[in-house]
Amino acid sequence: MNLDTLLWRLRVLQTKATGQLPNLPWSQMPALMLQPFSKWNYNYFATPVPDEELPGMVLYQTHIGRFYGRPNDREDLGCVVVEEICRIYNRPPVAVRAGDIVIDLGSHLGTFVRIALKAGARLVVCFEAEAANAECFRRTFRDEITHRRVILIEALAWSESCEVPFSGDGLKGHVSDTGKSKLAVTIDDVVRELNIQRVDFVKTAIEGAERHALKGAARVLSAHAPRLVVSSFHLPDDPAVLKETVLAHQSYHVNFDQGRKRMYCQPR
Repeated sequence: MNLDTLLWRLRVLQTKATGQLPNLPWSQMPALMLQPFSKWNYNYFATPVPDEELPGMVLYQTHIGRFYGRPNDREDLGCVVVEEICRIYNRPPVAVRAGDIVIDLGSHLGTFVRIALKAGARLVVCFEAEAANAECFRRTFRDEITHRRVILIEALAWSESCEVPFSGDGLKGHVSDTGKSKLAVTIDDVVRELNIQRVDFVKTAIEGAERHALKGAARVLSAHAPRLVVSSFHLPDDPAVLKETVLAHQSYHVNFDQGRKRMYCQPR
């Protein structure tokens, strides 16, 4: 067990010890501390709230807040809630700060958005291409969207504005030759069209499309030098390609977690 994995488990244990995971029985803690993350029962981390369902949606209570999802989203939502407990996308000094303008690629049901807002982000621009996720997201964050603290872009982040084949749902939506055509846009174009004056932080979890999205953010990287947390495990050459891509536009100090699953970039 590497140091990162041990730290993540300790954070879950600490969260339970402070009373923030009431639906996770103490009797399950020894198994969770010893089992691989792939074998965890993530249903303990997302609980349906009775009598607050909309047609086709379920409201889930989690450690970090309430989120709308579909009836079959419970385990996936619990999984990403554990990621937020473990702070894999918020690892100082590469972390969201008060007043930041944040771009979230692959927002899913909005768990990282909630973390960013709680950290004091002034604006979170969210990219979520999967239609059902986006519908649930809009319901969860309707007030924040109304007050322009959150902006949802229902499209893929890509290297150019075009259409690309997209398939899958839930956490597994991805670009695929067998998918249906989906709108793709560049981060640079979105930032320009929204008249955003700076970008402070970017998080990505987009199933291997990171290299394309970062190519479409060349101006943002060069002009604003945002802190970056980039998923880097979907393709075998992700660590090398993603590092090369960001360094072509900005002089970053680049680190990876011990599994090389995420790349953390801090401006020098």
